[in-house]
Amino acid sequence: LKKVPMKVGISSSFAETAPLGRAIVTYEIRENRILVESDFSGLKQPVVEKLFMMNEQGTRFFRGYRDSCGKQLVDEQISAWDHVKADWAAITNAEGNVGFRLRKVSNSILRMGREFQEGYLDWIGLDYEVDPRTKTFRYEIDVLGA
Repeated sequence: LKKVPMKVGISSSFAETAPLGRAIVTYEIRENRILVESDFSGLKQPVVEKLFMMNEQGTRFFRGYRDSCGKQLVDEQISAWDHVKADWAAITNAEGNVGFRLRKVSNSILRMGREFQEGYLDWIGLDYEVDPRTKTFRYEIDVLGA
């Protein structure tokens, strides 16, 4: 079988809308760890239906996924938006010696994913879907290979 690149008609557009409030995110950078604290108390409720904390990088350098259950994936083996069932997951370079790791956090769903389409999409990451009623969300990013 021959792989043929195809464009799917993806385009960017932004519609101006009324703000839903204000979220404050604080980062505390330590030697091999980044502590992230988000304050969502300034968001309008019940208007906000979903909250996401995105931790994403480019696919050209960061190409691997691994987790505490032993799953290891590279490049196209990583799908666009999957639920992580393991206690922790990491995104790394192909050799697995540089990257970052996130752990499961209560009141959220940890997801992993990757999308690449030349000129349109280029991301790989670990993202939290946070319960929209959450007022404060905290997590740690472990920096690997630092």
